[in-house]
Amino acid sequence: MRVSWCERFVVAAMLSGACGVLPAPAQTLSNSKLSAHLINGYTVGSSNIVSGKPRLLKVLALDSSFPSGLVQAMRDYKAKAPGGKVVVRVYSPKNYSLANDPTASALDFWNTILQPPLNGIAASDRALIDYLEGPNEGQTPALGYPSSPPGQASQWFNQFWTNLTPLMVSAGFKPCIGSIAVGNPGSFSDLDPFVPALRQAKAAGGAWSYHAYTIQYSTDTGVEIWYSLRYRQFYSYFAQQGYSDLLNMPLILTEGGVDETGTPSTSGWQYRGTAAQYERWLNWFDCQMSQDSYLLGCTLFENGDPTGWSSFDLEPIAGWMKTYLTNPTTWPPPPTGVTATLNGASVVLAWTNAPLNPVTYAVKRSLASGGPYALLAGGITEGMPVTTFTDTSAVSGTTNYYVVTAVNAVAESDNSAEVAVGLGLWPTLPTAPSGLTAAPGYGNITLNWSSPANATTFKIKRSTTSGNGYTVIASNVLSAPFLDTSYTVGTPYYYVVSAVNNMGEGPISNQAAATPTNALPDVVVTAITWTPTNIIPGNNVYFTATVKNQGSAPAPGNGTSIGIGFDVDGTGGIWSGGYTGPLQPGASVNLTANGGVGPAYWVATAGSHTVTANADDINRFPEGNEDNNVLSVPFTIFPVVPPPKLTSVKMIDSAVSFIWSTYPGKTYRVLYKDALNATSWTALGSDSVAAGYARFRTDTNAPSHQRFYRVLQVN
Repeated sequence: MRVSWCERFVVAAMLSGACGVLPAPAQTLSNSKLSAHLINGYTVGSSNIVSGKPRLLKVLALDSSFPSGLVQAMRDYKAKAPGGKVVVRVYSPKNYSLANDPTASALDFWNTILQPPLNGIAASDRALIDYLEGPNEGQTPALGYPSSPPGQASQWFNQFWTNLTPLMVSAGFKPCIGSIAVGNPGSFSDLDPFVPALRQAKAAGGAWSYHAYTIQYSTDTGVEIWYSLRYRQFYSYFAQQGYSDLLNMPLILTEGGVDETGTPSTSGWQYRGTAAQYERWLNWFDCQMSQDSYLLGCTLFENGDPTGWSSFDLEPIAGWMKTYLTNPTTWPPPPTGVTATLNGASVVLAWTNAPLNPVTYAVKRSLASGGPYALLAGGITEGMPVTTFTDTSAVSGTTNYYVVTAVNAVAESDNSAEVAVGLGLWPTLPTAPSGLTAAPGYGNITLNWSSPANATTFKIKRSTTSGNGYTVIASNVLSAPFLDTSYTVGTPYYYVVSAVNNMGEGPISNQAAATPTNALPDVVVTAITWTPTNIIPGNNVYFTATVKNQGSAPAPGNGTSIGIGFDVDGTGGIWSGGYTGPLQPGASVNLTANGGVGPAYWVATAGSHTVTANADDINRFPEGNEDNNVLSVPFTIFPVVPPPKLTSVKMIDSAVSFIWSTYPGKTYRVLYKDALNATSWTALGSDSVAAGYARFRTDTNAPSHQRFYRVLQVN
């Protein structure tokens, strides 16, 4: 076991209600990529969103004027978040068609729609604007314009924008081109004619835009890749077409959220669910956006028009958005209301609480109430209408205990309340297996039986005396048939089988007898080890298989070698060869890899892996059981992880809370003592496995004098 520890630290517990916290860096912009599209007026909710310092803010001007409230919103935003970006679109009912000349249309749009409201505000206010949008979706022929000849609308759109962009740039604005409607274009080839406009905008420091709505209100990426996440397919197409210069083209999702059909009163989030559901969907969407480096963010539609767009308006969740956008200074609360239910042989966990700030979740499991818990999965994102995780590896025949934690940018939360599910549990002992038969075969005696419904595993018992003297020769057998390969030829053997479940062992079956007529070896792998024992990435790892002959004749006994094939994660090419034995019945030998297609070792990489060893991998000699030669062992390799480091201490009344650095999958132990010269330490709570890069612990019984703490990394 590898153990590392952070330096011990002292908390002087003469506590008076003050809070001692290691200083956090001053907040600049939000870590989140969410923001809002403001229209009409500057409401209390809009002010709350601005106070969260989002990375972007979009405001809607009118072709007749620039609403004074939205000018004030830009001023407040830039004062609070100087590094943030303002996007402006000017509303106009004017439309253009393929019958209009695209060059003349671009000049007309600039002169009659964009310039008047921009010229109507002070130069200092115009300087607050970073990106300027063009016509909204549907106002011009665009990519994949309905009923137009292939490519014609895209060519029109390209010519329109290659003429409009220089006008924007000459006025001091960066272009934000496109405003592509959700789900469009229908054919990615419609992007090809638009590439010159994209390159021109990029050269000018501009961006392009897509409207990222969820139609089905889903958190299934397989569904959303066609809607809210469709923009990812644009970049895949760029790579496919060789447009490598566009792979980092900045993208702004200038509209987004929930929209089924565009109907103001019934298509938005307010009509289609609860605020908590929308908040969970936004957290999921935010986690998705964080994976895309070219994406600047999404300005959700809309806030400021609660009557015109009643089901879309963000005002009811604007307070939540302020909290969500504000970079957290403490760990999140644990999930509440966690449930666990059986679904066949799996366990489904669910929880519905909305996140206070950007979080993911981790699920942990133990076979004992109270832990210690092992990490099953981390990085779980929100789901709709509930967040779920399915454990497909739940242990049958016992109770599985689960906790869920939330992870934000500061640390991992405490555990949720524990939930428990019994899998394969029965209220009574199993009945006896029936119809047991025993038949001598080629190097084995084959046992078959009928299983009772309430059996989990079976015990195989044997005697050389009929009716008594049975001893267990195999346990935890999952099902019939069972092959007995260890015996003396010519000796009669008497067998019984019993079933086992969570309540214990049931009565024995009828007796069956057989006399073996020939003997063969039966080699099995009982263990896999490796050198070095503590693996780090880059190590050359040599695997060793412990091989036992559980048959009735030497293996192989004729000069043939016992070969072992090794593979890691399904990739083979490493083996052990040259051992000829003979390996006597009941004997074991350790065989280390000494050959391969390349070197006889595996070069370690970080992550979770499975090594498999296959004895007599190419069937060099016959065995009594040819189906039990393989053993697989999972293992995890961590990168070189520095010792845990204290990052924050809070002292409030008689409670001391502290945060230390962690690494996902590593297990940590918190210890304390009340005197520096004391030789022993006391554990503060149970060991905890980390799901993120920071963990916290609270000592609620700190004494009225100093106490010393340390954190150990124990794996």
